Amino acid sequence: MVAAMVAGLVAAGVTVAGCSSPDDQGESGVDVSAPPTNVTWQQVGPAQAPKADQGPVKTGSSGEAVGFEHSPQGVGLAAMNTPLRVALAGDQSWPVVIRESVVPNRARDELVNDRAAYQVTEFDRDLAPQLAGYRITDYTDAAAGVEVFASYSDQSKSSSFYQMVWSSGDWKLDLSADKAGTVSSIDQFPDEMVKVAKA
Repeated sequence: MVAAMVAGLVAAGVTVAGCSSPDDQGESGVDVSAPPTNVTWQQVGPAQAPKADQGPVKTGSSGEAVGFEHSPQGVGLAAMNTPLRVALAGDQSWPVVIRESVVPNRARDELVNDRAAYQVTEFDRDLAPQLAGYRITDYTDAAAGVEVFASYSDQSKSSSFYQMVWSSGDWKLDLSADKAGTVSSIDQFPDEMVKVAKA
């Protein structure tokens, strides 16, 4: 699972040197299919990540994104931001990004150990994912499963699953979930995808 997360670095175009269909209503009757509002896009290395009314409220100097609304739209935006920012964080900034964005547990410790073993030498912009949207597979006030969809310059498409939890007043990535970081190749984006497009 952690290896899959680290493998996402390569899928995102980073060169390193070694050293079920959801219902539209969630637990509380919230609409998990409503898109975020007033979306803009921020450059993150060779890729772009969304920012909207529902978050992130702030992006730090290390590239961490924090302050996502406690809502389906907030968790969708967090799932699109956090894995990308973790994967593309530079050698000096990744400790801050992981600390602020990933739930502390043994899986996070493994990721830290893996990340410390290599240096990022360059980003390949041609391999960078172009994020398109998300689908919430399950949602409660405490946790959510989110699929994130992306396309690439070779016209291929992918689906990545992330488990998010509400922790310390924000949505954070939980790497301990069985399917966390699972990436699948797909032919088309599903009709249920919440498209995240520039306003």
